Amino acid sequence: MMENPYPPKKEQKIIVSYIQAQFIKIDKAIAIQEQMIEKLKEYKATLINSAVTGKSRCHKQEKQGPWHDREISL
Repeated sequence: MMENPYPPKKEQKIIVSYIQAQFIKIDKAIAIQEQMIEKLKEYKATLINSAVTGKSRCHKQEKQGPWHDREISL
């Protein structure tokens, strides 16, 4: 007689809960990265515009960009 190759239902539920929690963290990290990409695109456009119009030179603070003090926590 063959044994059931699957863990007990209780353990399966624990596994599913863990995986769902990891998906939530991953989705949050993806959302943060997408926000940062959009901010970097805006920052790039602003720098290009300033350089083209001669309104600004790249200063040390501008070179750091909007992400230099950003923390990502999951």
